[in-house]
Amino acid sequence: MPLLYRADMKFDPIAFLSAIWEALDGLVLTNIDTLAIYLEGVKSGVLSKKHIILDSSLYAYNKDAFTMYENMLSQYADSVGFFASDELNEDELLSLMKGRKNIIPAAYKKIQVMVTAQQLPVSHFEKENSRYTVYHNMQFGYDRIYLEKGIFWKDAKKSFEQIAYIFTNEEKNEITGILNDVIEFNKKEMNQLLRFETFRGIE
Repeated sequence: MPLLYRADMKFDPIAFLSAIWEALDGLVLTNIDTLAIYLEGVKSGVLSKKHIILDSSLYAYNKDAFTMYENMLSQYADSVGFFASDELNEDELLSLMKGRKNIIPAAYKKIQVMVTAQQLPVSHFEKENSRYTVYHNMQFGYDRIYLEKGIFWKDAKKSFEQIAYIFTNEEKNEITGILNDVIEFNKKEMNQLLRFETFRGIE
């Protein structure tokens, strides 16, 4: 799958990261591969510790999973946070967050439904499936398929200390409108994250 680093890639991710490391406040680790690369870089002394957020694709769905990752990174990260899984509802999230403040639910995002191993015939797919939108990765030859309409959880600020607004393939005017709503619905000061994830996968 394109989300996995392939063994024949002529690319040294640790060398790449070391060149830009000082400019980074932290990293979002999107899969086991990126987690392993980060740990290898820090343990070897090539990379220094950073603030880390683990993506929902690392399947931290319960307290045992959160604790496992926190223990794994305890010596190698300045802090550890988690983007909440789309599969957890508000009650489940609130239950998991008792005693912890490092789980970050999405107040806005488009739900990804599929990553293809090759590119789809665009015109046919979009005509027949208007509920979906497709992001094409022309360089690596795969597609990411999202529900056309993003979810907007306007009341998330009432329950959670940190929330995230995650953008994928929205047009500039869509992003502007959503951020205007964010300003309107978040009068009180709170921690909010903006995340742009168009370029994901093996790039």
